[in-house]
Amino acid sequence: MTVPSLPSTNDIIPDLKSLLGDDAVQKPQRQHVVDRRGLISAPALAIVYPKSTHHVSLLANYCYDNTIGMIPQGGNTGNCAGSVPNPDIKFPCIIVSLERMNTIEHICPHNNIITVQAGCILNDIYDACSLHNRSFPVTLAPADRVQAGGLLATNAGGLNVIHYGMTRHNVLGLEYVLPNGTIVNNMNTLTKNALGIDANSIVIGSEGTLAIITRAVFKLHPPIPHKKTGLIQFNSIQDGINILRDLQHKALDIYAFEVWNDATHTYATHDAPDSFLNTLPPSPWYGLVDILHDNPPDVPNIQWLPESHAQTAWQLRKNFSYALGKQGHIAHDIAIPLTHWEDFINDVTVAVNKATSGFLNDTLIPSHFGHLGDGNLHLEFVRPDSLSMDDFRALTPVVNQAVYGTVQTYGGTPASEHGVGQTKRDLMKTHLCPNTYELMKQIKNTFDSKGIMNPGKIF
Repeated sequence: MTVPSLPSTNDIIPDLKSLLGDDAVQKPQRQHVVDRRGLISAPALAIVYPKSTHHVSLLANYCYDNTIGMIPQGGNTGNCAGSVPNPDIKFPCIIVSLERMNTIEHICPHNNIITVQAGCILNDIYDACSLHNRSFPVTLAPADRVQAGGLLATNAGGLNVIHYGMTRHNVLGLEYVLPNGTIVNNMNTLTKNALGIDANSIVIGSEGTLAIITRAVFKLHPPIPHKKTGLIQFNSIQDGINILRDLQHKALDIYAFEVWNDATHTYATHDAPDSFLNTLPPSPWYGLVDILHDNPPDVPNIQWLPESHAQTAWQLRKNFSYALGKQGHIAHDIAIPLTHWEDFINDVTVAVNKATSGFLNDTLIPSHFGHLGDGNLHLEFVRPDSLSMDDFRALTPVVNQAVYGTVQTYGGTPASEHGVGQTKRDLMKTHLCPNTYELMKQIKNTFDSKGIMNPGKIF
């Protein structure tokens, strides 16, 4: 993808360097202005690297006075182009990278809290917690690039939502900078605090459209003492749901419950040719379950794995998106009530086949996986070998319309854990109650009357 050039500007770059220092203002590289999937790109005037909340405040105040868009960017690992410029925005924009604000400020195992700057890498947080015999609750890939600010801005989910909840459920305090430079310090450390409206919760999940998050206080948890991983093979998604319910009825503490279909298994194991998973007999569906128990029960269809095989299986699961991406995939992050999953998967496959029948000799390959424990399905359709990558990508709008129309029929959400960004903006109006959407716009206008915070995202 060719990145468009930006018209020259006058004094903005010298002004930014005067505010933040010469080394803090740089020309954006391709990885800063192209989304992770390589589908959306637009120019930015500069990428800036503030080193403190004070710097962010100075920067925001300057941008507010001069109507310059600010695009907060963490690891740029999102799937909805939420942290790269929007090509439709007509005023100058800069990218605000928080990567230099990467300090772990404080960790208190007695109170089970950790205080971090927004640029902290997830792996560094894991390591710090481990040194204090604590665990951080949000688990997702790639942990070597994901930053705390991105977790918060998107209200990230991940593999262990069934046990810990979303990111929002694991935040106590927050500091952020409003579009005019005002610093809001609500770094609460108390588990119970009912002092008025929870303003932090409004910012979490707002994808940088209301403020720039600079610091946070997260809850920590004791380390997992005993965990067993079970590998499951089953014939239908309803069989998987029944196994999940059976384990819950046995009062087992489920840490994760993941499922994937045979096509996903084929692409993923192709990337891991020496894995024991290549030796499994074929199955329509596969699953992985983690339970917090040293002596797991004898459950039909569950093969309890030794630790070495458990690590291999979970690594395969974390690599699904990348394995499918090599072949080419049109991905959807949706959630449907579990009681409807089987009918939905059948109906959405029919809808996609019907929508693409005039363009294809072969059908697209349904390659699904998801977090069965929390109802989040990653519904993916993969390119057949007979179709070029360009022709395949041209089908994206047609496939999306068929998928999201079916999601709406089943009362689901088109944005379960990856957010809205640029790619799902139009779905806000069709999948939300009109009054809810209007309320969101009112909140946006209250925080950001000039529309300079991550412009062209969500709204």
